[in-house]
Amino acid sequence: MKHGADETWPGLPPRAQESLDELLAGNARFRAGHPRHPHESRARRRKVATGQHPIALFFGCIDSRVPDEMVLDQGLGDLLTVRTAGHVLDLASLGSLEFGVHQLRTPLIMVVGHESCGAVAIAIGALEGGQPVPSAVSALVEVIRP
Repeated sequence: MKHGADETWPGLPPRAQESLDELLAGNARFRAGHPRHPHESRARRRKVATGQHPIALFFGCIDSRVPDEMVLDQGLGDLLTVRTAGHVLDLASLGSLEFGVHQLRTPLIMVVGHESCGAVAIAIGALEGGQPVPSAVSALVEVIRP
């Protein structure tokens, strides 16, 4: 089910709903070709140098065609980002997400997928076609396998 920028998610805490509203509005600006490119000024750089208070955690694939700050029209200090090939959630990634929630009190985790994932294609090729993969990539294949 897709939600629009003017919809609420039942039971979502107010800070999380505000964050989601901002991210959906930012994505709508990006899709319409009218991004604001917020929070990129020298003053913003000075402000975030003293501490961070991101509005959301972004968990997505490393695919360069889906840059989180760009597709959500956010700027410096707005998002914490955890990205792995194929959306593989390992212990380090999970620890990074927990850090954002528990240490920085980030109110929302946004899990974002995309089509045509190269890591998934490599996993399918390795599993169904027997195509060789580098040793570290095989760890991704094993997690994607199920």
